[in-house]
Amino acid sequence: MKIKKYGRYFAVFDAQGALVCLCVYRKGAREVVRRLEKSNAASKKDLGTNPAMPYLQTNEDIGTVKDVAQRERF
Repeated sequence: MKIKKYGRYFAVFDAQGALVCLCVYRKGAREVVRRLEKSNAASKKDLGTNPAMPYLQTNEDIGTVKDVAQRERF
């Protein structure tokens, strides 16, 4: 993540150079970067667990993805 002056604002760019957001204050841009990096670190730590799609998780308690899909069918 990079913060660059963008006119009278501060722009936050991702690693590929895409604009993420514009902030009025540099302090706000730093906070955006801090939160996004924290979120990215947490998502890398929890890789493979997606609360929005719990049926894709595998666990000894729930069985394989195929078992879960069969149990959830109507």
